Amino acid sequence: MSRIIFIDDDPTTLRTASFIARKGGASEISCASSGAEGLEMIRAGLHELVFIDAEMPVMDGFKVLEALYTPEGLGEMTVYIMSGTVTEELTRRALGAGAKGVIKKPFAPAELINIIKSHE
Repeated sequence: MSRIIFIDDDPTTLRTASFIARKGGASEISCASSGAEGLEMIRAGLHELVFIDAEMPVMDGFKVLEALYTPEGLGEMTVYIMSGTVTEELTRRALGAGAKGVIKKPFAPAELINIIKSHE
C-alpha cells in the first residue's frame, strides 16, 4: 500500500479525504494543513502518493510541486492537484508542472479510491 499525504488548508477536506482513503483500504495516511508543512513532511518521509490543494495561502499546490520537482522528475512520487474549480487551464498547468492529474473537490469517493488502488 502506498504512503499517502493530503495537503490542504481546509480541515474538512483533510478529514473527508482521510476517511475515504481509509475506506478504500489505505492505512498509511498523513495530512498537512499548509504547503510548507506538507513539503516538510514529504521530505521527511517516503510518501508515494501526494494530493495537493491548488489554492492555499502562502504556498499553493503549484509552489509545493515546483519545490518537489527535480531535474530527474518526481522520482517514485505520484502527485495529484486538487481543486474545487477544475478548468482546462488548471489541468494544463498541473500536468505541465509534473502532476499526474487533477481531482475535483468535493471528492467523488469512487474516483479517489480508484486512484489510490491504482498505486498499490
